[in-house]
Amino acid sequence: MKRILLLCCLGLIITINASAQKYAKSGDLKITEIMYDPPETPDTFEYFEVYNTTSNAINLGGYTLQGVVYTIPKGVVLASKGRILFCKDSIKLDAITKHSAHGWQWTSGGLSNSGESIGILDPSGKVVDTVLYGVKKPWPKNAAGNGPSLVLCDETKSEHGPWNWSTATNYIATVNGKAMRGNPGYGCSGNGKDTTPPVVVSVYTSTSHHIKIIFSKPISKSADTLKHYSGNAVKHADSAKLTVTLDTLTIYLGKSLKDGNYYTITIDSIRDTSGNLMIIPQTYRFLFNGMKKGIKVTEFMYNNPGTRNLEFIELYNYTTDTLPIGGLQFTKGITMVLPQKLVLPGHYFLIARDSLLFDSFYYKVSKMHAYQWDSGAKLINSGSPVHLKNTTGDYLDSFTYTNTYPWPPSANGGGSSVVRCNAFDTTFSWTASADFVDTLSGLKVYASPGKKCGSSYNPIRTINKQGRSYCGPVVLRAGAGNKGAIYRWNYDSSSTSDSIVAKGPGKYVVIIVNGAGGVVDSVTLNPFIVSAVIKDTACAGSKTYFYDKSNVPANAKRIWNLGDTTTSVQNPIRVYDSVGTKHIMLKLSDAYCSDSIMKDMVVAVCTGIEPIKNNVAELKIYPNPNSGIFDVSLSDSKEGISQLRIFDAFGRLVYSSKIVANANAQRINLENLPKGLYFISINSNTGVTSSKLILN
Repeated sequence: MKRILLLCCLGLIITINASAQKYAKSGDLKITEIMYDPPETPDTFEYFEVYNTTSNAINLGGYTLQGVVYTIPKGVVLASKGRILFCKDSIKLDAITKHSAHGWQWTSGGLSNSGESIGILDPSGKVVDTVLYGVKKPWPKNAAGNGPSLVLCDETKSEHGPWNWSTATNYIATVNGKAMRGNPGYGCSGNGKDTTPPVVVSVYTSTSHHIKIIFSKPISKSADTLKHYSGNAVKHADSAKLTVTLDTLTIYLGKSLKDGNYYTITIDSIRDTSGNLMIIPQTYRFLFNGMKKGIKVTEFMYNNPGTRNLEFIELYNYTTDTLPIGGLQFTKGITMVLPQKLVLPGHYFLIARDSLLFDSFYYKVSKMHAYQWDSGAKLINSGSPVHLKNTTGDYLDSFTYTNTYPWPPSANGGGSSVVRCNAFDTTFSWTASADFVDTLSGLKVYASPGKKCGSSYNPIRTINKQGRSYCGPVVLRAGAGNKGAIYRWNYDSSSTSDSIVAKGPGKYVVIIVNGAGGVVDSVTLNPFIVSAVIKDTACAGSKTYFYDKSNVPANAKRIWNLGDTTTSVQNPIRVYDSVGTKHIMLKLSDAYCSDSIMKDMVVAVCTGIEPIKNNVAELKIYPNPNSGIFDVSLSDSKEGISQLRIFDAFGRLVYSSKIVANANAQRINLENLPKGLYFISINSNTGVTSSKLILN
C-alpha cells in the first residue's frame, strides 16, 4: 500500500513508489515567486517558489537547486499545477506565515540582495528552469528590502526577464516596521477569498505639512476622505492622497506642526481593496520636531574607568533663542527620543546611560539632572557614529568617534570625557577634558557636563598653560569671547585664528590684542618618545636585562610584557627557564598619549662556550657520550651552590638540580630519556657554562 501525505496549500504530494514521468523538460517547471531581501537581518525569511505547469505529477527526487545548495530528497513528487517552496529557514518561515505554506529548507547559501541567477536542475544536471532576477529597474525595486516578494502572477507568461514580474500585495506580517508581503505556496489569486482586515503599520511626518500613514496592504481609494482621520494632528488637514501602490497615504496640512509638541491621530473605518474593514480604530501619539539647527553635542563620556554606567552626552543650544528639543532623536550611537523640554540660549541638556548614577557622581559639577536614554543602549568603546536627527530625518549633528588617533587616547578608559568647546568649529575640535570631577576605581575622572569647558579650554582669552605630552597634532586654542581680537602665533605668524594645530613638540606662544590691550600666553608640548633596549637573543637559565630609554613624563604608566610575564619596573631583569621566541613589548601612556614598541627575542640554549680559566667555572662530564648514567663536577674559583639544567635538542627542560662547586663528582641518571643530543647549562658564581651531552 502506498503512503501519501497531501499538503493542500502547496499542491505537493510526498509519496513512496509513486508513479511520475522520469525527468521534467524545459517549461514544465517555473519559478513563480522570489523573496530575496525580506525586511529583517539576517535574511532568514528568504524563499522561492517552483510551479508545475503540466497536467502530470513530477517526481523531484534527486533534483538540485541553482543559487543555493540543496538536493531534493527521494520520494518528493510535485502534483499537477502544484507549488513547492524552498527556503533558508523553514521553522521561521512556517511561524511567520502561520503554516499557510511549508518550505523545504535548503542546505546552505542564500539569495543575493544584488541579484543573481537561481534555478532548478534535473538529476542529470540539465537546467529545467532558471531566472536571473535583478534589483533595479526594469525589475520592481520595491522588492529590495521594502517588504514584498517578486511574483510571476500569470504562469502562462515568460519568467525570463523583468516585464512579467511584479511585487506581492498579500500581507503576511509586520517585520521591522515594514509590511512583509508574499504568496508563498499559492498563486497571486491566493488560496481563497482575502478576509484579512487592513492595519496601520506606521505613522510618521515627512515635513511639518505632511503626515504619512503606511498600511499593511493596499486599501480602498475611499481612504482619501478626511473623515477617516481625527485628532489634533489633522486639525488643519486640507486633503489626503494615496500612492499608486495603494498602501501609503499622505495627509496634507494647511498649517504646519509646531516643533516640540505632542500630536495624536486616529485612523478608523478604512477598507482594503477586497472590502475588508479595519477591526478597531488605531490611535498614534507622537512628538514632532522639524528643527534643522541650533542643538549640537559638545561633550560625551564613552569609556569611563571601571563601570560603563557613567556614560553621558551633553547637548548645547548655541543660538540666541529658546529651543524646544522634544522629538529630536538619537538614531546612532545610542537610541533616544528627547523629551518635551525647552533649552535656554547658551544652556545645556544632559542625557545619561544611568541617570541616578550620573546625578550621584556629576551633580556637584553639572548642577543639573540628566535624563536617561533608552534601556540597553550604550556608547561603544571601540567607536561609533553618533546621529542626532529631527522627526523628518534631517541631521542636527553627526560625527563618528574612534578610540584611536586623532581622538584623545585618555578618553578610552583613561578617565576623560571628550569635549568640543567651540560648537561652531568646522574643523576637528574634539579634545580630552581636563576638568577634574572625582576619583573612580583609582583613576581620576575629568569632565565638565552642563558647563563650559574649563582648564582644557579657557573661554575668556588665553590658552591652557599646563604643559602636556605630544604624540601627534594638537589643536591649541586661545579662547573665545575676544570680539575684534587679533591673534598672532610664533609657530605660524600668518595665522589670525584663535586656534592653531601644533605639529611638533616645543613652546607655542600667542599674542592676543584687542581694544582693551594685549596679552601673551604660551604652552609647552613635551615630546612623547618610546624607546627601549631589547636584545635579539638571550640564553636560557641566565639573566636577561631590559632597558627603558623612553622620553616620557615621569608619571607615565608603564607596562613591560616580557613574553611570559608583565611588570611595571622601568628596567626589568628576567631569567627564562624555557627556550623559544618571546614577544617583548613596552607600552607607555599618560593622559594624552599612548605608544608602544615591540620586538621578538629568541631564547636559546647557549652552546659552544669554552670555559675561561680563572673567570668561568669548568664543567667536567664523564663519560661523554654515555648510556644515560654519568658524573658531572664543577671547578670554580669560589665554592658555592650553582644551578644545573639539562635541555633536549628542542630546548625543553628535562632535568634540573643543584651542584656544589669544588665538591666530589655528582652522578646523574638519565636512562629514562631517549637517545640523542642534549645540552647542559650551569649558572655559577662566575657566569654561565654550557656543554653538549650525547646519550647513546
